[in-house]
Amino acid sequence: MRADVRVTSVGSDRYSLTVYLYGECLRGSFLARNPDMALEYGGSGESWKRIESPCGTGKSGTSSSTFEGSGSGRLSADKRVHLRAGA
Repeated sequence: MRADVRVTSVGSDRYSLTVYLYGECLRGSFLARNPDMALEYGGSGESWKRIESPCGTGKSGTSSSTFEGSGSGRLSADKRVHLRAGA
């Protein structure tokens, strides 16, 4: 999975975030739901928030997936936004 992230300061204590997730979705069977590509983010004083691209269900195999998501939050004194990604 690859994530391209843009974080923009909004005023003195807020931020907005735009993320593009790129990767391969692996489906095991028609009824099996497989893990989604995901990005978690948060300011130092916030709980983690999640943006995810659902792989869903469907024909077995691998397919390319691209997803755009956005979010926002409150900046703490250190002005940092933390990211962690997974698939």
